[in-house]
Amino acid sequence: MPCGMQDNVSISDAGEDGCRQRRRHFSFSMPGDKRGSKLGCEILDNGMSFQFPVGDNFNSEYDSSEDDDALTAGLLPVPVQERHDFPYLVAGACFLTAVSGFINATAILTGGNGVTHATGSTTFFAVDTIKGDFSSMQYAGTVLASFLAGAITCSCLGGHDSEKFTMKQSNGMFLIVIGLLLTAGLAAEENMSDNLLGHSLLSYSNGMQNALCTSFSGAVIRTTHVTGMLTDIGISIGHYTHALIRGTLTTNPPPDTWKLFILVPQYLSFFLGAVTSVYFYSLMGIRSGYLASLPTTLLGMMYVFASTKGAFDSMVEEERAAQEMESLERKLSIAIQSVLQHETNPSGHQFILK
Repeated sequence: MPCGMQDNVSISDAGEDGCRQRRRHFSFSMPGDKRGSKLGCEILDNGMSFQFPVGDNFNSEYDSSEDDDALTAGLLPVPVQERHDFPYLVAGACFLTAVSGFINATAILTGGNGVTHATGSTTFFAVDTIKGDFSSMQYAGTVLASFLAGAITCSCLGGHDSEKFTMKQSNGMFLIVIGLLLTAGLAAEENMSDNLLGHSLLSYSNGMQNALCTSFSGAVIRTTHVTGMLTDIGISIGHYTHALIRGTLTTNPPPDTWKLFILVPQYLSFFLGAVTSVYFYSLMGIRSGYLASLPTTLLGMMYVFASTKGAFDSMVEEERAAQEMESLERKLSIAIQSVLQHETNPSGHQFILK
């Protein structure tokens, strides 16, 4: 049976500690009920209580503030595309992707292979192995191993975090290290006749960066190569086209269309980073790479400073509150269904959410 709902949200001070508490009030009316039965509900940050009179003596209450597990169990994560900081996430991903495009083009212009991905290095390593070219095989194998070592280092030091897109201070520390490694690799390229050490450091830093972004986003954001980006872009466009042809675009839209708002700008950022690198390399030579490495270090320092000052605390708190509200609203939906099923019951009823 359909029901109408009015929803109001207010913030008030509650409790001896003076902490602010979000109160969300719901009132439901059930059309067709001659008794004009209504359901009133109030959701609090620390619990939920509601009353719904149905019939003459029907009165039910539930207060979950005494049971913390009832509040925290089964929290629904806020979709990243609906978060208020989503544009900043996209901007950060595009910046790091542009840096990768810039550094990769610089490495190629110095007479080496790409350092931001493993596909080319693996292919060269295989070809050089069959040809018996030990020198080239050593170069390709070292660059390849460096990329892998960078990913291992990042994962080993960063650990595993089940919550994705979490703004942690360690992310900024990794960015500082990555920027310094890029700078060291460029300095080695500039001052040494053999570019093996420089390219290895560049590859190592990109392995760290890609592992950082992949772990942070749950493999949605990968910043050092475009093969995965183009694949995901193709998949998302294919799902969108399929829904458009079937006429289900509005009723059952594909769940991954939002990824295009990250992946397409990322791909363009990699391309523009490479184009910019070629231009500045013609003016500055290998030193042009510092235009990418130094801003990366600066970004990491700004990130750590902002985290130290608690700039991300409000984001975490708001996302946590949103998750709790989503969970409570889901439980409330279950309660409403129970009310509608028992609305003809004239006796008192006690309903408990689990």
